[in-house]
Amino acid sequence: MKNSKREITRLKKIIRYTEELKRVIEIFKIESYTDLDDEYIALSSITQTITNINELKKALNEQTLTDTPIFQAIKTGTTRNIAAHDYDSINTYAVYNVMTRLISEENIKEIEAVIDGESNPIEQ
Repeated sequence: MKNSKREITRLKKIIRYTEELKRVIEIFKIESYTDLDDEYIALSSITQTITNINELKKALNEQTLTDTPIFQAIKTGTTRNIAAHDYDSINTYAVYNVMTRLISEENIKEIEAVIDGESNPIEQ
């Protein structure tokens, strides 16, 4: 099934957000979740970016989510809830875990394959 232009636009925005996450990691030299404990600006940026990704994810149709099982499995909503409800005591391990899964090469390739019109990119 071919994805609509709107779905492709959402996926491209998700890719751009993953690039933003990579830049934050580079700028603040984030190598583990413990680095986020001392870098509030980085943590804030990362949680907001993941929240943005989560909003885009919620707008994707079922077929797009089915075509991106790695992305679908990443608990982006967890980070949004952590940021929205427990802001004084953010679980940096959970945030770091979601972030590293989002920026993983496997996840990005899967999303890019759907953008390019391939189905089941992991099986090919």
